[in-house]
Amino acid sequence: LHPQRDLTHFYGALELCTGREIALPADEQTSLLTASFIRLLLLLFPTQHILLLLDRASWHFGEEVRTLFEENDDRLEGMYFPPACPDLNPQEHVWSQARENVSHNHAYRAFQTLIDDFETYLNETPFETNFMDSTLSIW
Repeated sequence: LHPQRDLTHFYGALELCTGREIALPADEQTSLLTASFIRLLLLLFPTQHILLLLDRASWHFGEEVRTLFEENDDRLEGMYFPPACPDLNPQEHVWSQARENVSHNHAYRAFQTLIDDFETYLNETPFETNFMDSTLSIW
């Protein structure tokens, strides 16, 4: 037997103008689940044009994701961050803040309680970002 820590993944999207986070737990990260999460974003923002800023995780490049972008090219666009630049990605700051406030140095007896608290924190906390300001100053 190999002892293994319990784990779960989270999909998350930060609305840069308002600081609203949309996050869901997932057992794994795949192109199919990524496409499902993006479909959720399309439902939550039915009239807006969506620009998704993505890191270079393999599941962001799968066939299901490419097809979804092609099928929704009238209101969905993807842009990828440069390799190895997590500091540019505002979502990384959201993950960090959530870990600091929920899971870092906290004792949870039940893993599901930790997952629930992490998800609640993500979805109920407005996150400040100066991404738009800092990006505009670069250009």
